[in-house]
Amino acid sequence: MRRLVPYGLFALAAACLALMAVVAGFSAIPFEPWLWRVLLIAVAGGALVAAAALYRPVPSPGRAWIAAALVVGASVRIAMMFSDHMVCDDAARYHWDGKVMAHGINPYAYPPNAPELDGLRTKALDRAVNVPACRTPYPPLAEALFLAAYALTPDSLIGYKILSLLLELAAWLVLLLELKRLGLPSARILLVAFSPLLVIEGYLPGHSDVLGLLFFSLFIAFVLRDRPIASGLALAAACLVKPVALFLVPAAARSLGARRTAVMLVAFLAVVIAAYAPVVASGHSHLEPMLLMAHTWSFNGTAAALIDMALPVPAARIVSTALLVVLVSAASVVGRDFLSRALMSMAAVFVMSPVLFPWYVAWAVPLLVLRPDPAMVALLVLAPITDIAAVNVYIRHRSEAPLWSTLTAFVPFYLLLAAGWIRGWGMFRKDSMSPSVYSM
Repeated sequence: MRRLVPYGLFALAAACLALMAVVAGFSAIPFEPWLWRVLLIAVAGGALVAAAALYRPVPSPGRAWIAAALVVGASVRIAMMFSDHMVCDDAARYHWDGKVMAHGINPYAYPPNAPELDGLRTKALDRAVNVPACRTPYPPLAEALFLAAYALTPDSLIGYKILSLLLELAAWLVLLLELKRLGLPSARILLVAFSPLLVIEGYLPGHSDVLGLLFFSLFIAFVLRDRPIASGLALAAACLVKPVALFLVPAAARSLGARRTAVMLVAFLAVVIAAYAPVVASGHSHLEPMLLMAHTWSFNGTAAALIDMALPVPAARIVSTALLVVLVSAASVVGRDFLSRALMSMAAVFVMSPVLFPWYVAWAVPLLVLRPDPAMVALLVLAPITDIAAVNVYIRHRSEAPLWSTLTAFVPFYLLLAAGWIRGWGMFRKDSMSPSVYSM
């Protein structure tokens, strides 16, 4: 009977996802009550799938059961594609960058409101671009994917969402194969397939982080398989979407050893240099807007926010960065295996980052499929609630997240992080290959 419990939880989670897709389709509902309903259903569904994935013992369902569950996850994403409400307007920027490139213009050369681009603003979507005075902050591979998405559907965001789904499905396959290779429960794949966070942040209308999950999953898998060249290539691809994966390099280095790490870094640098050569040659880049965001933006931070309160912002960012480097370095020393070190490094990023939009948490999902950690899973479940900041932006014209939403997401995270360290759970577990989340 106990082995049936996870199946029941997964079934309830699937029902929550289906309900979320239905509610998301009712665009006639005013934005604020619509968002509240979507987020509350998301938290409930996330809690159910997390409880099932963390349950001991986790069952090993058959292929037909897993296939049916993955079809449900994909179907929900397809249904969400056609919602008219936008939780965030970042995808309008992606569409704009793709349009600019499709017309033969360097996307790094001009901000969206530049008079040189007046002739391209022909659709309502073109006028929905956020921060129009700022040039694009996205790396070259992300820009190439934006161009591909625009080519699919020049008049809408559907092409971007289709591309996101294709890349995410490929990431599922990589993770499923890795679960099988490591002898871990295949049901853990539902941490990604049934993740409400990925559904909301990927398809309402979408964030570029979801585009990077395939390359990040490949990087993790290749490090675990001790393949340095492939690891370097996958690391480069992930960083050319968003450079989050760089924080896992020390963790990977300890697993690969000095010689293989050098090989990985050579492969990484070769791809990155080749990708950036045309950007450098043009005399434009995305580094200036990216650094501006890093130096001045604040959202949903915890430890970094406290440092910001105690020090002037420039000094606070230096201290936060230094502490982040210390924590990531410590993780590469104290972690018992690559997955534990990688999770500790990712936790350090979440703790010390002054800007933690909920979609940033998506980068932890591939790691959590292979090594579920109670603290990180709790953050994955509760992060969507911080999207209530969208109400502040669109209705109340405030840029900050409400304090209560930050506390709701992060208090359980910190409590479980402390408990995991004390009790040896998740990323702190001694037995790295145990199918259980908890130490035996």
